[in-house]
Amino acid sequence: MNATELYTKSGKSTGVFYCAECRVTHRTKQAADECCKKRKRKCKCGAELDKYRTICDTCQLKKMAAAERARFEKAEKITPAQAEGMVFSDYYTDNDGFARDVGDLQDYFENEGQEVPSYAWACKFRPIVTVTSSDIIERCYDDSYEDWEHDGEGIEKLDKALALFVAANDKPCNKVWEPDYTRAIMLKEVS
Repeated sequence: MNATELYTKSGKSTGVFYCAECRVTHRTKQAADECCKKRKRKCKCGAELDKYRTICDTCQLKKMAAAERARFEKAEKITPAQAEGMVFSDYYTDNDGFARDVGDLQDYFENEGQEVPSYAWACKFRPIVTVTSSDIIERCYDDSYEDWEHDGEGIEKLDKALALFVAANDKPCNKVWEPDYTRAIMLKEVS
């Protein structure tokens, strides 16, 4: 119906087809013919989907909420007094969800006239400056010709030098905070 076959410059058939409407390629003519028909499909809940969507917004939100519940259930529950440093909450709209500490987070909700969420996530430092000899060799492979092989010469010296480099850059200014989804800070009593 709307499938178009692709050919090489010499006119030889490639056995690959594309949908004339959206130009997505497919392995078979039948798949290309049915491409945009299938795109006008429905979510598992019955809601109509836009092109290229596999799930509606409502179901996506439910799926994300279920994942968050599962993550919360697995997490160690800690008190605000046990939390040190930055905290993260999806409900905190300033600073991409990161607050300086639990007190700042609670002040924010109080000042905004919003209810404090039942929990927030503790945060941890992640170093920015991390590099290994494997990272460097992999880049060499990426930049080299197809059959290039490294003989391993100098790796031990490189590992020692990189360990010194990483240690010298182990400073707070070379680290970023990220949510620690293994520790939930309980901001209120949850029944």
